[in-house]
Amino acid sequence: MAKKMFQIIGLIFLIVSQFSWGDSKNPSSPNISSDTIQAEPWLEADALFCSNPKWLGGDDAYSIDLGNERILWLFGDSFIATSDNNIRNESVMVRNSVGIQSGYDPSTASIQFYWNSQNSQPQSFFPQENDIWFWPGHGIKLGDKLLIFLMAIRSSQDDWFESAGWGAVMISEPGKEPSEWQLEWLDSPANNFNIVVGSGSVIQIEDYVYAFSSEEPRVHNIYLVRWPISQAAAGNLSQLQWWTGNETGWVFQQNLDGKPMSVFSGGQTEFMVHYEPLLGQYLEIQTMGFGPADMAFRLADHPTEPWTNPERFYRPEEHNIKDIMIYAGKAHPHLTGADLILTYATNYFDFGKLVNDESVYYPRFLKATIKQTQ
Repeated sequence: MAKKMFQIIGLIFLIVSQFSWGDSKNPSSPNISSDTIQAEPWLEADALFCSNPKWLGGDDAYSIDLGNERILWLFGDSFIATSDNNIRNESVMVRNSVGIQSGYDPSTASIQFYWNSQNSQPQSFFPQENDIWFWPGHGIKLGDKLLIFLMAIRSSQDDWFESAGWGAVMISEPGKEPSEWQLEWLDSPANNFNIVVGSGSVIQIEDYVYAFSSEEPRVHNIYLVRWPISQAAAGNLSQLQWWTGNETGWVFQQNLDGKPMSVFSGGQTEFMVHYEPLLGQYLEIQTMGFGPADMAFRLADHPTEPWTNPERFYRPEEHNIKDIMIYAGKAHPHLTGADLILTYATNYFDFGKLVNDESVYYPRFLKATIKQTQ
């Protein structure tokens, strides 16, 4: 079991280095004196993800408001203990897991984690299909249904792995416990641009669902697709529309005559966009840097309008740890306890350290103050 776990972890590091960071430069003294967003660690909230002795850490950490003070968390590769010792050396790393948080304030909330099991061994919540496994993208609740996007990954003989496009599932009764969910796998049309639809934030604006989507691997130009809410809620994602710029607007995928226009470059595979009332603009949160990265943000009046250049606003306290990786910065606007609640993931380039240092690989919380401009 240990050998298999280490093989999986080694593959994970190769994947994370390809899929998670947008820029390879990390200046030694970047400007982090943002007046717009000021963030600080939130240790009381960090305890939330450490509350289950069997769930020993994971990354990704997207959240979706299910209503009634229930928050769905979507995690990527996750350590699940297989013995009563509840340690990573005696665990399995599944490709994904989920959690249900009860209460909107993470410093006082509780959480229950979910994964599948076969022959008493932990398995991914979103199951692998032949040689393809899934990491969660973001998702959205549409009426009484829940739509979740997934990043499809497969092993590659040359590079160990490669993107296999995207997937999506619909859940008709998200009010039930995840162990009772029936996953309806939706048609997810492939594209020729190596763009993973829904790897980034998924939001609703008026009558449309918008999915921010990253070009992979390494490039991380960010594109925008949309569907009418009525189609998305019905599970019909076949008629996706791509933003192609102000002159040509939204174009159905089958009518594209070339690569669509990106809405910004230097993004991440995973990030979060939401409308921030305190700023009167759309706010994008991500990490910047390779390895010891910083938290950064951009602003725009509308997702299709020009975005500002990214501005670093917080340097995580793990920044100076040897072999550290900091990535997957996100905002969680539905959580309470500050103007804005943020998370980021931590990891090690040295996977032996990851297994033995259980202070790393649990998502970290930040609470942020936003300077109101409107």
